[in-house]
Amino acid sequence: MISGAPAVLGLDIGTQGVRAVAIIADGSVVAEAAASHQTRRPFDGAVEQDPRDWWAGVSDCIASIGRESDLGAIGAIATSSTSGTVCLLDDSAEPVRPALIYSDSRAGAEADELSAIEPLDRPVRETDALAKVLWVRRHEPEAWSRVAAVRSPIGFIGARLAGQLLPFDHTQATKFGWHPSAMEWPSERLGHVGLEGATQVPVVEPGTSVGTVSAAAGEALGLSAGTEIVAGATDGVCGFLACGPQLRRGCTIVGTTVVWKPMSGAYVADADGIYSHRGLGGTWLPGAASNAGGGILAAIFPGRDPAELDQQLELPSDGLLYPLPGQGERFPFHDPTATSFRVLPDDTDERGLFAACLEGVAYVERWGYERLESRDFIDPTAGIISAGGATRSDTWLRIRASVLARPIAVPDEPGSAYGAALLAAGALGHANPLDAAAALVSFRRETEPVPAWIDRYDDHYARFREAASAQGWN
Repeated sequence: MISGAPAVLGLDIGTQGVRAVAIIADGSVVAEAAASHQTRRPFDGAVEQDPRDWWAGVSDCIASIGRESDLGAIGAIATSSTSGTVCLLDDSAEPVRPALIYSDSRAGAEADELSAIEPLDRPVRETDALAKVLWVRRHEPEAWSRVAAVRSPIGFIGARLAGQLLPFDHTQATKFGWHPSAMEWPSERLGHVGLEGATQVPVVEPGTSVGTVSAAAGEALGLSAGTEIVAGATDGVCGFLACGPQLRRGCTIVGTTVVWKPMSGAYVADADGIYSHRGLGGTWLPGAASNAGGGILAAIFPGRDPAELDQQLELPSDGLLYPLPGQGERFPFHDPTATSFRVLPDDTDERGLFAACLEGVAYVERWGYERLESRDFIDPTAGIISAGGATRSDTWLRIRASVLARPIAVPDEPGSAYGAALLAAGALGHANPLDAAAALVSFRRETEPVPAWIDRYDDHYARFREAASAQGWN
């Protein structure tokens, strides 16, 4: 990295909290921090967070980083966040209402309406940002009257850092209606939503320099004014980058949700819940995202430490559970009304329920890979690379490897915040973020399937799919 700027900072605005990672020239983490925030569900299908809580978390994390390392040495910052989350901002870039989170499914009617306008490659889903914006315009006119800009969480944090609105990165812009192949905003759809001016908002490649930290933000946070702000990316793309991506190798980011991110050399039209992000350096990412994932643990075991429950499990368990923490599923099937099911033995105890949660996420992961492999996006012989919070559990990795019947490799720093730091590193000391990942990502271990579990999990997965089919999920 350049002289005088030996460190970069990656931020991740996740479902459950903010994470921050500071790394130096060789990719080593010199400091990291985390802060939690609250999710609110005011009515069925509605999922909200207060963007000001994100900023409080960012401030707390940067203060914690500053207690372990020199904030003055940070030369660039990049941010990762959930995809499809909507922040409605006034003319001072302050939120006019709580953010509508990626899994918020209230906008079904608006999605159908938008899908009939200027059709491109995929229908608008009820969880897409554009549908949620139209819902607010229709149902909350007072809030809408104060809206001057619409951004992702990355855009909100960027505005706080820079003191002004910054461009979209193209991974976030996709859920707001931007077409990744034509590389343009759909003017008719945006006009229908009331966002005519959005067609003038620039969209840039993740890793592009888009601004600098303002004097006011620098003073408040302890950062140097003029520190470079680099365009971020979705949490799935940043988690993918943290895995040292390779063409056609399976990659899953398993945290609160499950995200599949293979890399392709060519654009693939969106269909059946599979959508294409523009990747980095001219690549494409034909992946998918589920609402199921590790969030089921917080829903069923609130306030509990998963590491304490992750002991002495009887595996494979005989329980089946679809791991949805709320309502609605995007992939491997689409159903905005879906909720979790449980098929558990009568004597299931707390640990048996915990095991069923871990296994349920693994079954969803396998189902998704079957969908992606059927379209030849992934080489099933290449193994799996994985990032996200679930990789911290060796037990969960053994379950997943056995359900998938293939090894799972985990990088040394398997998180979206680290991927965001790689975006920042690419802007300073490497030709691009992919080069930064190739140079800096290393792998600490590879988890092999447990031979005695493979056949049993194969049978249990078949039962899981039958239970899902009985719900009408195919």
